[in-house]
Amino acid sequence: MRDLEVRHCRVLVALADFGGVAAAARALQLSQSTVSETILALERLTGVQILVRQAGKGAQLTAAAEALLPHARSIISASHAALSSISLGGRRTIKLGAIESMSSYLLPQAIASVRAHYDAVDVQVTTGICHTLRQLVQRGELDAAITLESPPSGRDSQQRTTFVAEARLTFLGREPSYRSLTKASLAGRTILLPDPEGAVKQLVEQWFASANLEVRLESAGSVDGVKRGVQAGNAVGVLPTYSIVEEVQSATLFALEIADNFPCVRVELTAQPRMHDDPMLQMLIGVTAAELARLS
Repeated sequence: MRDLEVRHCRVLVALADFGGVAAAARALQLSQSTVSETILALERLTGVQILVRQAGKGAQLTAAAEALLPHARSIISASHAALSSISLGGRRTIKLGAIESMSSYLLPQAIASVRAHYDAVDVQVTTGICHTLRQLVQRGELDAAITLESPPSGRDSQQRTTFVAEARLTFLGREPSYRSLTKASLAGRTILLPDPEGAVKQLVEQWFASANLEVRLESAGSVDGVKRGVQAGNAVGVLPTYSIVEEVQSATLFALEIADNFPCVRVELTAQPRMHDDPMLQMLIGVTAAELARLS
């Protein structure tokens, strides 16, 4: 039988997404020899060359392999859907990606609402940084992902990316400010962020750059890391407002009053095309947006 197998598709997609046999092997948690053997098997099956080596660029996908990519992604997605339809005794599984702050502060209520409304559903949440989560959707390993984004930018044409809501960001200090702080007064402070990359960092950099100010940005690795870092020293933290409600209400951290307007980030949903009208996902997103409004 000459059939394209899911293992062929996974290797092809990993080569495209991560570049090179070694990187693809790490991403798939396979040996390089297994990845190489799968490439050879795919070449025998299709009768075309999959990789070509170029001086100074390493191994690159051929035009034929690029043409095969969208079909490979569809096969991976269909495999996930098929397995989900019969897993857990007929229960439906939604594989959802979310950044850490959303999975901790917004999604619990949304997931509880969906489980209360739909008896046979299991929501599996994967946390990660926004770029990685979008890649997992693209590779068919997640049904959808909720991420924080800066102003709109182009996404993969095979994905459906929609605007969900705006999320406010708050500057945090361990002591209250009795006057409005300015960009200039903040520029000399260490600014702690939850992630080393992403929309929050981009907005903070742009905000200070608009006044020709340089700022020292450091990643604390998590929302909790930012909170602990602010409490332990003289740093200022920047976090989504929805993630600091408890600390501000208990006065263990303080929302700093900023004289200059600070932009909001966008909450966006990236989903597989087949999830466009999925009622369970729509409920998840609706309740998440309501929670965001309540906590902001």
